[in-house]
Amino acid sequence: MSVSPATAGGPSATFNATSQGAGSCTLTVSDDHGGSVSIPVSVTVPSPTPTPTPTATPTATPTPAFGPLTLSTSALTFSATLTTQSFTASEANYAGALNQDSATGDCAAIVAVTPPFVTGPAGDFAVTALASGSCTLHVSDDHGGSQPLAVTVP
Repeated sequence: MSVSPATAGGPSATFNATSQGAGSCTLTVSDDHGGSVSIPVSVTVPSPTPTPTPTATPTATPTPAFGPLTLSTSALTFSATLTTQSFTASEANYAGALNQDSATGDCAAIVAVTPPFVTGPAGDFAVTALASGSCTLHVSDDHGGSQPLAVTVP
């Protein structure tokens, strides 16, 4: 430890003690009349603070882009009523519903389609001819994709 000033005069004085490292000592201050006072001094060095490890900034996982909604065929032509044909609707990277509109569209009296929807990325629909006529069946996803399927029953 270093102390400054080394000497001082007068009825009161201020000394500054500066540590030089960890350890213990006794600081003794004495006057010119035979008086003295001893002060024990201990200096400890704080434990080092660990250097923080930076946390990596998470990288956003890109949302896969949906592929185009496609049908395995663009048209079904039946040879007779009460016969069934099938088609597949698919959309890459899509796990939502692929809906068909046979119950509400212009095909309601001409064909019956099951199931009402399939879950992507792909699924099969069965189309049964009920009556003579032509119509357009639509298959759609939940984000604006739609594909027509022309249907003809003699």
